[in-house]
Amino acid sequence: MENFNGIIIAQNQYKDNNLIVNLLTEQDIISFEALSIFKKNKQFINDIQLLNFGEFELYKGKTKYFKLKNCNIRGSLYKESFENKEMLFPYEFIKEIVLKTPPIDDFYKFYRLLSLTEEKIIQKQGDYLPELILFVSFYLKLLGFSIANEIDRIANMMTFQYLGNAEKELFNKTYKDFCEILDNLFNKRYVICYEFILKIDTRKLLIVFKNITKFFEQANAVKINSLDLF
Repeated sequence: MENFNGIIIAQNQYKDNNLIVNLLTEQDIISFEALSIFKKNKQFINDIQLLNFGEFELYKGKTKYFKLKNCNIRGSLYKESFENKEMLFPYEFIKEIVLKTPPIDDFYKFYRLLSLTEEKIIQKQGDYLPELILFVSFYLKLLGFSIANEIDRIANMMTFQYLGNAEKELFNKTYKDFCEILDNLFNKRYVICYEFILKIDTRKLLIVFKNITKFFEQANAVKINSLDLF
């Protein structure tokens, strides 16, 4: 038996009742098989959900995959989204980004960003814009996007089709503020960014969030459908 602390970042049905699960740890991505999850081991159905994190007890079987013996789930945006409708959007948003972009090779940073984002959102139970903005911007950095090449493009894009009239007026009045926000997001450490962004007006955060997400879509050639729910 081996114990792994990790986050579920993918799951696919295997045979009739089993799941193949990808578990992100600080060192690697480990695949394991959850046996008969839709039959005799139904207690694992809510545990083996995307973005659930905790400790997983795995053992080696005859196949190439580890097999799940037991798990201790410490946090679940999936569960939170059923108990509090306010949590549905951040769960669907983060899930889409993780599923629609390739795994990041720097497993430690990927794990830390994902786990920290989930922990903060679950702890706060609402007002999750700062966490989602930091998640998207730091995810972009992990994917190799540099503010030196992208800040003008993002800032210019923010004045166009993604803003309503009231948002455009606010943006035009405070253009330098938005450039400062973007500069901090792409150049400062997470802790500094978090302290900085908590002090920003919610209306400005909303504009930044919408447009950084739109840039993320363009940069990675994906569509984040959950943004339409916001």
